[in-house]
Amino acid sequence: MGDLLSEARSLDDSDQLSCFRDEFVSIEPDLIYLDGNSLGRLPKRSIEIANDVIARQWGVQLIESWKTWIDLSTTLGDRLSQSVLGAKKGEVVVCDSTTINLYKLALSIIKEQRGDKEARKKIVIEADNFPTDRYIVDSLAQEFGLEVITLPVDDSQTISIDLFEEAFDEDVIFGCFSALSYKSGARIDMAAVNSIAQGVGSRVIWDLSHAGGAVVVDLEGTESQYAIGCTYKYLNAGPGAPAYLYVRSDLIEAMENPIKGWFSQDDQFEMAEKYSPKSGISRFCTGTPNIFGSYLVGAGIDLIAEATIEALEAKGHALGDFFIKGFEVELKDLGFSLASPKDQSLRGSHVSLSHPRARQITSELIDHGVVPDFRTPSLIRFGFAPLYQSFIEISRAIQVIREVTIGMR
Repeated sequence: MGDLLSEARSLDDSDQLSCFRDEFVSIEPDLIYLDGNSLGRLPKRSIEIANDVIARQWGVQLIESWKTWIDLSTTLGDRLSQSVLGAKKGEVVVCDSTTINLYKLALSIIKEQRGDKEARKKIVIEADNFPTDRYIVDSLAQEFGLEVITLPVDDSQTISIDLFEEAFDEDVIFGCFSALSYKSGARIDMAAVNSIAQGVGSRVIWDLSHAGGAVVVDLEGTESQYAIGCTYKYLNAGPGAPAYLYVRSDLIEAMENPIKGWFSQDDQFEMAEKYSPKSGISRFCTGTPNIFGSYLVGAGIDLIAEATIEALEAKGHALGDFFIKGFEVELKDLGFSLASPKDQSLRGSHVSLSHPRARQITSELIDHGVVPDFRTPSLIRFGFAPLYQSFIEISRAIQVIREVTIGMR
């Protein structure tokens, strides 16, 4: 462990992002929090922003604050586009939840193509996609009599491009995939999959929940058509913070939001009897937005813009590499196996280990001040949030994992 600790100190000394640790609330200095891929830490600036929304904007300005709030969903979307998602202005909106946004996009795509004489009848999804994505796809498939094609994950925790090529044909309406696997952090080549799907006239909806704020996402450069994602992981916007939705600009006007609400109604304060959608990405809004959560999304975007997403990806990869090195030296002989790609170019900012007693080990780790999370049936996920994670923490975590596991024998 001495060599790992010495290396960790050296890596922390040269870490250009170490100053961002002070941007976050840390009540328990000895706690090693490795679950930022589920819920990010609280930024100190978010407390100030929330207090301002409550005390000044709501408390003093009252309804006059809607002059600022009314366009918050689209202004935040533009900031996300620039700093996090690699999209154009007017292509992203911050609203609703990831589940609702996926439902809106998927149902809109299905309805748009059902008027065709030769309507497509298949949806493609990967086996390791997040449960809510699979539930939405399955429910829509049942409702419209569609077939769901599920792509398996191979031993390297990735999906072969050959499988995408085999699955996509002219009968596929769309595919729904996580850019980064929630289980293993494995990364899919978005550009390659988009090319395959669009080559047969199909489409792809990307779930960016574990990618946004952790790795470089280039929606424009990869020619992506649709995407969704949450903001409470690497964007640190807090539990229940609003999600985001992306539609490529040339596709927006042809799509119909299946959940029609007054925030997507054109001239909404005319209170028209009949619904007429707004033009642009705001047509995918629904009801009154979550103002508090939206402002905290803004705080998260600012932090990423200051650090730059390129620097965050590089540090996230370095943290993962260091953890994998520690696994190989200290943990491999204790029944653990690597359940994430070893190659950093094929993964995001979390690494999973498999162990027959993963659930019990996770519980013991939390009791000993190391907080990862457990995923069935036998995975422990270790999330490395580059804005506030240190290499010393990773070194200490590896030591605790080893001690706890040996103590359970």
